Amino acid sequence: QGGDINITDYLNAATSLDTLKTNKNVEVIRTTAGDHFALYPNHLHAPLGDSRVRQAISLALDKQAICDALTRGYGTVAPFPVSPGQWFYNSYDPFKYDPAKAKQLLTEAGFPNGFTIKLQNIAREPDNTIVQAVQSQLKKVGINVEIESIERNAWVALFARNSDKGELAFGRWTFPRVDAYMQIYNNLGASAIGNYSNYSNTKFNELLEKTKSVYDVAERKALFADIQKIVLDDAANIWIYQMPRHIARNVKVQNLKTDQEGIWILRDVWMTK
Repeated sequence: QGGDINITDYLNAATSLDTLKTNKNVEVIRTTAGDHFALYPNHLHAPLGDSRVRQAISLALDKQAICDALTRGYGTVAPFPVSPGQWFYNSYDPFKYDPAKAKQLLTEAGFPNGFTIKLQNIAREPDNTIVQAVQSQLKKVGINVEIESIERNAWVALFARNSDKGELAFGRWTFPRVDAYMQIYNNLGASAIGNYSNYSNTKFNELLEKTKSVYDVAERKALFADIQKIVLDDAANIWIYQMPRHIARNVKVQNLKTDQEGIWILRDVWMTK
């Protein structure tokens, strides 16, 4: 705003976007990229290995309320890490907000009085604010959340593959990826470093691998729809909302473009005096 910076990136706070939009010398640009904000329950850490517990967590969250409060209309509730603009998007979402059903599932899983769990996030915004909203909503169904905000490298180490040390993770994941297969695999694949929840499902693995050898768009889209159903019915992860990535430029900056991942293309950029 002071004119010292000509281009800035990674604007994901609604308050910052609103403020910048009031400055006549700044243009805010929405890119085709964005971030999914989600909970990653470590399936190797009890009681999160029980799908009923994970489903209860999903049912206990009013995702639309969280999205509205934090994004001020910029974000969108997203049940799966696919943007509505992508060709393999599917609206299937089996766990709409239902705290009564959440309590029922917790009772069936052996936790009629709830339980205590650590919610671990990277110490940054908007993550620090989102986890507080999650904490408040889960408390209503008897899940006592202890927030642990830590440095990024420590968080990554905590949720290393095949480790039961991490409990309930909160994180973000950038979209789109170069291919639909990679976009799903990177977050859920059997050996993917981004599989923070240690998710493992044989049928999911089979279908995801099959997409690599199918070239008919309609058939491939149907496979991804089946994959989404498996993952969401398992409540493998709990996706809360997605936020488009924005950049801003001093209006003197001309011909600024971004690629599909929101990265600046500066080759033909120039500035007026």
